[in-house]
This record gives sequence, structure tokens and C-alpha cells, in this order.
Amino acid sequence: SGSGTVSLSNNVLVVDVSYSGLSGNRNNSHFHAPGARGVNAGVAYSLAALDSATGNNTNAGTIRGTSGLADNAYGSKNIAAQLQDLRNGLWYLNIHSTTFGGGEIRGQVDPPVRFYRLISP
Repeated sequence: SGSGTVSLSNNVLVVDVSYSGLSGNRNNSHFHAPGARGVNAGVAYSLAALDSATGNNTNAGTIRGTSGLADNAYGSKNIAAQLQDLRNGLWYLNIHSTTFGGGEIRGQVDPPVRFYRLISP
């Protein structure tokens, strides 16, 4: 299971996600986009650099830190188009494990007015 928040400030994502109970050790995490709830999409941004002290190779931990948006990060989209995808709910965070290489936990980034929260499908 997992939960967390994502906020946006000056084209920088602030991520604070906790997870536990993975069936295998975590080996990666990414934002994927554009993908509506239940629809798979390619990697938009890696979150590997945002590991807590526990990092990969554990079945519980946190992903915490910042990640700046960049032009052409996915689908040759500029930052404005990426932000529109984010506002339209077309981003999700995927935590991958050694058991489920395609992703064990997926949380859709659900856009309220200003802050974003992860919602499991």
C-alpha cells in the first residue's frame, strides 16, 4: 500500500510518498504520463533520486524530494503541455518491485485546485 502528496511550485514537483508491504524489494519509481486512470503510459520522470535513507532494495520506505519539470521530458511536450496533462489527471506514480517489474503500486495523481494527492484505482 502507499499514500502521499505531490505539490507543484514554479515548475518543480514536491513529492512526499510512503509505501509498505511490497511483495518484493522496491527497485524503481517513476511518474508516468499521459495516462488516464487504468491506462498505461510511458515514463515521464524518474524518481530514483528521491529515495529516502531506505532507498531501493526494501519493501517499505519513502520517496521524498523535488523534481524539476523540463521541456521535452515525454512525448516532446513542453512544460505547459505537461502541466495541462497533470491538471487533467493524466499522471500516475508507479512503484516497481523485484516481484512486479512493471509496477506493484500505482497511484493516479488526482488534481484538486492547487495540490495533488495520489489515489489508488
